[in-house]
Order: sequence, then C-alpha cells, then structure tokens
Amino acid sequence: MAINGCWGHFNGSDLHPIPKDLKNPTNMEKLATQQWDHEDDIAGYLMTQHLPDKIILDIEKLASTEEQWDAISSIFTAKTDFMQTDLHQSFMDMKCPKGGDI
Repeated sequence: MAINGCWGHFNGSDLHPIPKDLKNPTNMEKLATQQWDHEDDIAGYLMTQHLPDKIILDIEKLASTEEQWDAISSIFTAKTDFMQTDLHQSFMDMKCPKGGDI
C-alpha cells in the first residue's frame, strides 16, 4: 500500500479534508473532498483483493479504509492470540511414552 501511495488511508495520517464552512464549501474544498473519497475507495478496493469474502462482508459497513483496517487488525490479532495459545497447549501436551525413544 505504501508503494501505491495508499498507506495514509490505512493508518489515518491522510485525513479527510474538512471545509472551513461546512454549510457552504468552496469548489476547491468540494474537489479536495471528492479526490480524497476517490483515493480512499481505491485503497479499500486494493485491500479487499487480498481478503476472504467473509471478512469483506464483516467490514463493508464501515465508512473508511482506516476503520476497515482497524477492524481487520483486531479480527486477525484475536485469531493470532488464540492460535498461539492453542499451539502452546499442544506443545505442552506432547509427551514421550514411558520407555519410548525420543
């Protein structure tokens, strides 16, 4: 994503432009907002190309790529923690039978 110039949409460093007067934005502010929305859509699209359909369905209701990335990170972090615990328990349960050859 960094090579495509999209990483700012993932980590929140590329902020959505906010018009000075919300009720009466200038044409430049409207254009900047439209450009940012377009770039955010591209970043989100590129991200979904590498995700399972189940995850995409879970995150599609979120508004921005940053929110989607945060949700994905927490989903996979929880799975990683579970897998580490499960692997550790499997290792601890391994025993050599009495009189067995290691």
